[in-house]
Amino acid sequence: SGSTVLLYSTDDSESWNLATFPSGISFNSYYNCPSSTFCLATGTNSSGSTVLLYSTDDGQSWSLATSTSGIMPSSHACYSTTCVFAGANATSWNIGSLAQPQVAPNITLIAPSTGPSSGGTTVTITGSNFTGATAVNFGSTPATSFVVNSDTSITAVAPSGIGTVDISVITPYGTSATVSADQFSYVNYTPISPIRVCDTRPVSGTSVISNQCNNGTAGNNGPLGQGETINVNVAGAGPGGTLDKIPANATAVVANVTVTNTTQAGGFLTVYPTGQPQPNTSVMNFGPNESLANLVQVGIGTNGDISIYNFNGSTDVIVDIEGYVVPVANPTTTGLFVPLSPTRVCDTRSPSGTSIISNQCNNGTAGNNGPLGQGETISVQVANIDNIPANTVAVVLNVTTTNTTNNGGFFTVYPTPTSSTSPPNASDLNWSANETVANMVVVKVGNNNSINVYNAIGSADLIIDVMGYYTN
Repeated sequence: SGSTVLLYSTDDSESWNLATFPSGISFNSYYNCPSSTFCLATGTNSSGSTVLLYSTDDGQSWSLATSTSGIMPSSHACYSTTCVFAGANATSWNIGSLAQPQVAPNITLIAPSTGPSSGGTTVTITGSNFTGATAVNFGSTPATSFVVNSDTSITAVAPSGIGTVDISVITPYGTSATVSADQFSYVNYTPISPIRVCDTRPVSGTSVISNQCNNGTAGNNGPLGQGETINVNVAGAGPGGTLDKIPANATAVVANVTVTNTTQAGGFLTVYPTGQPQPNTSVMNFGPNESLANLVQVGIGTNGDISIYNFNGSTDVIVDIEGYVVPVANPTTTGLFVPLSPTRVCDTRSPSGTSIISNQCNNGTAGNNGPLGQGETISVQVANIDNIPANTVAVVLNVTTTNTTNNGGFFTVYPTPTSSTSPPNASDLNWSANETVANMVVVKVGNNNSINVYNAIGSADLIIDVMGYYTN
């Protein structure tokens, strides 16, 4: 009909909708939004008079301002929560005021939306009507601290917590409604500044600090001998120490394990939760006079301890904790790490005449018998097997190679693709000839609950131990 109409957009101007006006009122030509949600506009009523309208939902719907009877508004300005307008009646100019309607705060975005269960994450909360905020809560727990940056922004420090919680902002005019955009998830892994919890080297004449692994007590003095096991306290205040930085309810730790002063070829360490049977796995392989390190993600056992077993010869052991995992309120929550007692799922070495058990990597079927040759790829099932569920999205592995034949060889570990494709341009394990090398690998699970391992050059035996998995 040629009339001017008012439209609004909620998606950065990609699409537009017609604003809703009171019955008998039409928009004429003027509008303004002095705050993030509050807008003013002039309209025309059925008798042709100019009226003042306001909106509290970003211009989507409008109501008639009740203080404008008999006045034709011509302009206005807003300061804080009060708006002043000027207009004219039949004989003279008039001035009046309209209190801006106060509404509850509203959250539209939080960043970041995840943080460690220990708390301390600085979260920026974006929304509206934050002025005068009196509290910010993560679930039912108040934020450690918060600062109102503006009517549309708050910075808050997350308290400790578990699971997924809704962040709420409280002002004198109400509490923000619960929406999907306000959810903050506590992840169950907490990184820390490294803590040395074990060093078997003697204190005398060195920079080594006396600790639970060289304190002179039985079994905790000097290198690990052949066939010996040491229990290392890594959580809470167990018999071996007082690690107040790692809570007693921690279920797993990420540790850098180092060996030095080694005396024997063919030596290896096994790291596993204390109190569980010693598994037939390894996390560190070494020869004489070597200093080597490997990252280990391992479950915590009895008294907050992990056990370290030395197979052959003697070696000093050093353990540095890099982070820890704690349980969450809802164990079905997605993306959680579940530690396992190490499980061997692949060993390409021949069972004949050895202690190796026949498995999927040496069962005599095509491609699963003996070392990986140059350019060969093997597919290894790592989920929906043993105690690893089918909905596993990623696995934590200790990958070992031995009986290597070429200098400059490497393995690439990647999710099994749905079709035949080239492996990615990446490496997880690098070696020279006649070496035994191990490394921790965290890899996504691919097609058929499997991962692929590609050998670039020469030939090498492959050993895979699963240390834990991540839920989907």
